[in-house]
Amino acid sequence: MSNPYDGPIVDSHHHLWSAEAARHAWLDLAGNEEIPKIADVDSYLAAMGRWRPAKTVWIEAVAADPFAEALAAQRIAGQHDFMCNAIVAHVPLDAPDVAARIAAMAASLPNLRGIRDIVAWRPGQSSFARHGHLLEDERFHLGLREIARAGLRFDLMLVPEQSAAACAMLAKLPDVPVCVEHAASPVLDDPGARDVWRASLAALARHRQVHIKVSALHCRLGALPRSALRAAFLDIVAAFGCSRVMFGSDFPTHDRTCIAAESFDDFDAMTEGFPAHERQAMFYGNACRFYDM
Repeated sequence: MSNPYDGPIVDSHHHLWSAEAARHAWLDLAGNEEIPKIADVDSYLAAMGRWRPAKTVWIEAVAADPFAEALAAQRIAGQHDFMCNAIVAHVPLDAPDVAARIAAMAASLPNLRGIRDIVAWRPGQSSFARHGHLLEDERFHLGLREIARAGLRFDLMLVPEQSAAACAMLAKLPDVPVCVEHAASPVLDDPGARDVWRASLAALARHRQVHIKVSALHCRLGALPRSALRAAFLDIVAAFGCSRVMFGSDFPTHDRTCIAAESFDDFDAMTEGFPAHERQAMFYGNACRFYDM
């Protein structure tokens, strides 16, 4: 590479876990054997190789006890000033006591910056979502209003086919800052599915409160070569511009497909030729601003 990025970075999407902090039952399911049962700071830094984050965004990982899981992340932040600077914890947004749950987390977690409640759902496929219609559920909308009231953000994990429902929801909730995770989960080696994804990007980007993470993208290539990542990245930038894009490793789950350091190497290659200030915004500034770090 003729012009490597050498500025500060934020890893805008990673996990850390241990059995002592909170149990993650899904790690024991078939197909997840390659995912480590312990993902700590040392293993994270080893996976990141030469890339050393100035700050990171820790994301909940569907623990049996989301509060204990988030408290463990806060303890890590107290031990390492470059880790877990923003905590995105889990609260079921359709719960009747959602306001009390968010308030309890905010009182105990100085680094709490957002909430994640996974909605990604495809009929006939396994999902972390409680059901396939959360985006249309008025109770879920009330939970999102509580997020905005608390001064927090929402991490949105969905699939492209859900973008119409998501946009209808976002139109009613313009004060909720949202970051779409994992580039909206494209299927890149199917031309028809890719067209649906591009349309979903354009629709989501029309809502100015929405940012997007380029994360967990390698596992979406299917039969395409790794070089096809740049074309997908340019589709994302065409929709959102450089001021609403950020990069995340999705450590350690995405390391099954591409180790974290290689993900950031590819982000570097994707952005070659972009002006220096735009590269720094995508690698660092946008995440700092969005998550108030």
